[in-house]
Amino acid sequence: MAEPSVYIDLPPKSDIMEEAEEDNIAMEDIPEEVPEEPQPAPLSFLDHLQSSIITLSVGEAPATTIAAHQSLLSKSPWFVAHFAGASNPTLVALPNESLDAVGCFIQYLYTGDYFPRIIKQKGEEVLEKDPSQSDPDDGDHLLKHARVYTLAEKFGMRELKTMAHKKIHRINSSARGEIQYARYVYANTPREDKTIRGPVAAFWAARAYILRHESEEEFRKLILEFPQFGYDVISLLLDQKEKEPAAPSGGGTSLKGTRNLPYFAPPPSLTLIDGNANIPLWYETLQGEIAQKAHDKGSGVWFIRIG
Repeated sequence: MAEPSVYIDLPPKSDIMEEAEEDNIAMEDIPEEVPEEPQPAPLSFLDHLQSSIITLSVGEAPATTIAAHQSLLSKSPWFVAHFAGASNPTLVALPNESLDAVGCFIQYLYTGDYFPRIIKQKGEEVLEKDPSQSDPDDGDHLLKHARVYTLAEKFGMRELKTMAHKKIHRINSSARGEIQYARYVYANTPREDKTIRGPVAAFWAARAYILRHESEEEFRKLILEFPQFGYDVISLLLDQKEKEPAAPSGGGTSLKGTRNLPYFAPPPSLTLIDGNANIPLWYETLQGEIAQKAHDKGSGVWFIRIG
C-alpha cells in the first residue's frame, strides 16, 4: 500500500526571514534583568554600641558635653552630612540648642521614645507624671516639647517631630504658659509650618476672650512682637464670623448710605476704635486683608484692635 503523501505549505523564504528579524529586534528591546544589590543586614544594638563615640558640645560657654554612638546619630541626615564633611567629625558643636532637647533627642535614638512618655490611663492617652513640672504648666513643659519639635525638624527626624507634637497636645497649661509657647513657636518655626502654628492660632482664636484677661499685658506684647500671630488669630475669627448665619434685617437701619458696605461685628475679644489714632503696629500688616470688612463711618474708619 502506497504511503500517503503529506504536503506542507511553507511561506516564502523572505517572509520567514522577516519574522525572524522582527523576533530578534523584539528580544533586543527587552532589557536584561539586573540582579538587585544585596541590602545590608540591619545593625544590632551591639553593633551600635561598637561604633565610634561622638562628643556633642551643647549650649554656649561653658558648654555641656554629651557622648553618643555615631551609628545611632547617623539616623539623622543632618549628622550624616556632618560626618561626611567636617574636619573633626567626632566633635559636634551645638551652641544654640537646648541641653534638655538634645538629651531628649539622644534618649529617643537609644530607646525610641523620650520622657515623659505617652501612656494609657483610664482609656485615654496621657503623659507620664513629671515631678519637675507644675500642673497647670506655666510654660516649661510646653517649651520642652516645642524645642524637641524644632530640633527634630533641624535634624530631619520626622517621627520624633510627630512624637513631640503629640505630647504638646496632652499638656494642661496656664494662660502664661500658652503665651510663652506661642512666642517660641512663632519665633522658631517657618511661616509655612501650619502643623504647629495652626493649632496655636486656633487655640487663641477660641479662647482669647478668656485667656487675655489672665495675662493681658503679655498677650498685648505677643501681638506686637509677632504680627503674624495676630494675623493668624484674626483670620480665624473672621472666617468663623463669615460662617455664621446672617442676622435677619429689621425695619430700618441707622447706617443709611452704607447698606452695600461690608460690616464686621467683632467677637467679645475685639473692640473697634474710631479714626486711625493709636492703631497697634501689628494691625498695619492686616489692613490689606481686613479693610474690606471694616465699616466707613464717614468721619473715619473703624479699625480692629485687641485689648
